[in-house]
Amino acid sequence: MNVAMLLRKSWRLYRTGGFSAVCKRVPELFRVTPDSSFDAQRGTDVAGTVPAWMLGPVIGDNLPHAEKYQPTTEEDFQVILDFLKINPQEWNWVDLGCGKGATLIMATEVGFQSVTGVEFSQKLARIAARQCPHARVVNADAAEFVLPWRDTVLFLFNPFDGYVLRRVIDKLRGFSNRLMVVYLNPRHGQVIDEYDFLHHVGKCRATYDVRVWKNW
Repeated sequence: MNVAMLLRKSWRLYRTGGFSAVCKRVPELFRVTPDSSFDAQRGTDVAGTVPAWMLGPVIGDNLPHAEKYQPTTEEDFQVILDFLKINPQEWNWVDLGCGKGATLIMATEVGFQSVTGVEFSQKLARIAARQCPHARVVNADAAEFVLPWRDTVLFLFNPFDGYVLRRVIDKLRGFSNRLMVVYLNPRHGQVIDEYDFLHHVGKCRATYDVRVWKNW
């Protein structure tokens, strides 16, 4: 339990929205919710949310920039695939902030050429590796991860703030294979808009908005 991080997030809420904002959001910071038909069908444990302050211990120094763990639903995953209009067998799937591995399981099931999850929480990375034996799970800081040189769908479900996102996108400059960046709940999408080597190709609506960029 990272009490210091909980206090920092509460203080940040207070400064930006006052006491009422803290009252509205603090219950969310504590909540770890159950689910789901996904787990019932597969015998997995991906459901629910885990507040950012409960993610430690982690690799690297970016825990203050983390968002809560929240799994991508099957419905949202299908909306994204329908929008991309790609043959999964020709693409690599990389989930930055993969959590317990929900998209890794689904990407494997639909036949992506290879599937990789990057997760800085040691606890969640262990869970993802156990539940996704056919995927590569890397316990690492997303800002330090280097993409494999393959045609890649890079997926993010709002795993961190703009500071880390900018470091991630900086590393993508010069990536010579085809790249699609898929951002579910794109709270910091304006960061990606700043880069001239990525072109916004549209958005669709799942549980949250989804925005997509590509490098060609």
